[in-house]
Amino acid sequence: MSSLDQDWQDDETRKMDLELENQSLELDQHLQDAVHWKSDDLDPKIHNAFLHHVNAFEDLSKQPQRPIQSFFPEGFSFPPVESMTREQLAEKLDAICEVLANFGIDVQLRPNLPDEYVYKYLVDEVIPHETTLPDNGFGISHVIDGCTGSCEDCFQAKFCDVRDEIYGDDEKLN
Repeated sequence: MSSLDQDWQDDETRKMDLELENQSLELDQHLQDAVHWKSDDLDPKIHNAFLHHVNAFEDLSKQPQRPIQSFFPEGFSFPPVESMTREQLAEKLDAICEVLANFGIDVQLRPNLPDEYVYKYLVDEVIPHETTLPDNGFGISHVIDGCTGSCEDCFQAKFCDVRDEIYGDDEKLN
């Protein structure tokens, strides 16, 4: 709607238009079997923005996935962790995370996880095997947290405070 069209509308008409648009967006999502929840006291403008983000995510999920490995420039090297100093490892991790962030991928492994673990996980498990959806400009990101829900088999279990909260000190992994 152009600004000229909005100028002649009163606040009540704009509010009704927004509510009708929200109802239409909700119906579209319902027809696509999208899960929908709404608080009765939610501001219609905020609800409208939320509905547009949900639609963007739904549209994005219909796109073909892209291998994460394809995000790295030709010649980007992944040297063995043992061949790097601590400083080189930190720099390489920063470079990897920057490439991933540029494509909407956020690495959120356990904060106290040593760089060696982070690097090996990303280089051995994520980069060669994972795919992700393309960025659509709506700020939807793919989060890599390394958590599979299986604490016993997790590479970061002994560094995980969430596991400690669930199991306590009695079952802490060594």
